[in-house]
Amino acid sequence: MRTKTLGVLLMFFLSGFLGGCASRSATLNVTVINYTDSSVFDVQIGKSFVQGHYRKKSGGGSVVGGVKVPVGKTTVSWFYDTFRGDPRARTEYFKRDVEVVIPKPSKGDRFLGVHIYPGDIVEFSLSNGIPGKKKPGEPYDDLWYKRNDPFYRSWD
Repeated sequence: MRTKTLGVLLMFFLSGFLGGCASRSATLNVTVINYTDSSVFDVQIGKSFVQGHYRKKSGGGSVVGGVKVPVGKTTVSWFYDTFRGDPRARTEYFKRDVEVVIPKPSKGDRFLGVHIYPGDIVEFSLSNGIPGKKKPGEPYDDLWYKRNDPFYRSWD
């Protein structure tokens, strides 16, 4: 009887532990959107790499699928090069590490937008489609860039 009780308790704790681990990460498609004056590359979210080269002020990059992303507090790292007018040599690369909190995805969220702004500011957007530009400090609005980008406004 005692062995059965220990077995039930062990299963209870293991299921709680494993369930907690599963909720601390999510597998998402990631798009890095670079708003800075430098090219950004080798982005790392927690322990997962998002390979790619994201040109300066590119407004977006390619989608990297199936990235295991930690949910909650973690670190986002990237390398960058110098920019026009920077006194440092163009052959040097610099690394940034920023502590961030990644929001928990809702049902239907398949994409994580990683928005990198000047001043080492990183914000996120979750969506069910490929994310576009996002105004810093404001919630993600899927149609913001269409209303504010002169290229899209000229289509109206």
